[in-house]
Amino acid sequence: MLDNIIPDVTTTLEELPLDNYRVDATILTQVVEQHLIQNPQILGVFITENNQVIGIKSRRQFFEQLSKQYSRDLYSLRPIKIMIDRQDEPLLKIPFSSHITEAVKLALNRSNNVLYEPIIITKKDEEMGLLEVSLLILAQAQIFAKINDKLIEQENDLKQYAHKIEQEREKVKAYAQELESQQIQLQQRNELLQIQTEQLQLQTEELAAKSEKITNLNNRFSEVSILVSREGKKTFFALAKSVESIILFTEKINEIGSDFNSKFRLVDQATNLITKINKRVEKLSFQSSIMAANFPDHDERKTPFTLIANEIQKLSNSIAEANTTVNNIAEELKPQINILVKTATENKEVVGMLSRNSQKTEIALTNLAEILEQKDELLI
Repeated sequence: MLDNIIPDVTTTLEELPLDNYRVDATILTQVVEQHLIQNPQILGVFITENNQVIGIKSRRQFFEQLSKQYSRDLYSLRPIKIMIDRQDEPLLKIPFSSHITEAVKLALNRSNNVLYEPIIITKKDEEMGLLEVSLLILAQAQIFAKINDKLIEQENDLKQYAHKIEQEREKVKAYAQELESQQIQLQQRNELLQIQTEQLQLQTEELAAKSEKITNLNNRFSEVSILVSREGKKTFFALAKSVESIILFTEKINEIGSDFNSKFRLVDQATNLITKINKRVEKLSFQSSIMAANFPDHDERKTPFTLIANEIQKLSNSIAEANTTVNNIAEELKPQINILVKTATENKEVVGMLSRNSQKTEIALTNLAEILEQKDELLI
């Protein structure tokens, strides 16, 4: 039997179970007969001499030879070696490295007389054992069954594969339709792209023309900027000089205003002093009038005092009138001087702001000149 053996197309005879019953040539024939009867599974017997096989008898050949008339009496009590002398049809020999399918072909290609005889398995011309033909055919049947299972499995796989192919074909069909739609869209997009390309070409030409205009304007701007930078520097230089002159004039006005304020303080002091003198003169005129009034009318001393009192009164009136005039003039000049000083201060602040703005503008012009120089370097 093929227990624990799963043959396939690559299985060789070496892997199959072999029958290897061997006896010495001197063993009695009846001993071999008894052994064969007791072990019906034995396929035959190898007859050896000095460990060398000198003859082979299959079970059928052995019992067929013994069944003939007088053969049992002739062979039973004699060594089995004498049975070799009979010329039987030789058994098929196959190398142990042969595959099962190849061995089956050779076995079934024999004549009907020996068709079911065991096969001698050899290895380098040495007999390794006997192989039963039915076992060989069973191994081949198992191989065929395995092949059949494999074919059925492959057939099922082919069916599944065919089904998948059909599904893929449907997908390909859908993809083809989608691709056709995409090709139409692509064609439309290409046409649109061509139109856009033409428009872009026109825009590029327009852009080139505008770029040329911009370049010309830029060059003109550079020329104007250079001119502005040059003239601006001159203008701001003159402006700086003018600002300095205005600042000096404003400072002089401030000095004059300060000087007027100092003189007004002196005028105030003088008017205060005149006021004090006038009060004293009035007091003196009053005393002279009292003294003249104390003299009798016919007293000669009264006349001079009266004249003195009158003159002092006139002097007092003149002093008072002059003091009032000076005060009025001072009061009229003070607001105007204050306005002049305030205007000069405001002019000074404006001129300072103008000077700072002038400096910033000069810096901007300098930066503009540097940018123009960098532009010329890049264009080179």
